Amino acid sequence: MYARDARQQQSGLPAGKARPYPSPFRNGEALPLLTPGSTPRNKHNPEWLHHPLIPGRTTTWDPQRDVNRGGVRSFYTEGNTNQFDVGYHDPKLGTSARGHHEFSLANYHAAVPPRNRTT
Repeated sequence: MYARDARQQQSGLPAGKARPYPSPFRNGEALPLLTPGSTPRNKHNPEWLHHPLIPGRTTTWDPQRDVNRGGVRSFYTEGNTNQFDVGYHDPKLGTSARGHHEFSLANYHAAVPPRNRTT
């Protein structure tokens, strides 16, 4: 997935929590997220929001229009959609209580500048 596509999709997210997304992510996998998360009132551990990211497009996933959520998600602090981590349901890991594959954190790869050809 291109970072520019992820940023474009992320910029169209609705504010706050909603069903089915954005929904709380409690990071049970203990992913080394760079975004800080927020600690809800009466809770001890931080939580994030997460939302589907769809590779190959720039429009935000919409439950009214899109059936397939895919396996890629953004993880971000509520109120700050500009800073986010990207993860994916990893079939090499175990499954959650809901039957989904556990998450792995995606790695960012900077674009490689084109090489000048000399002939």
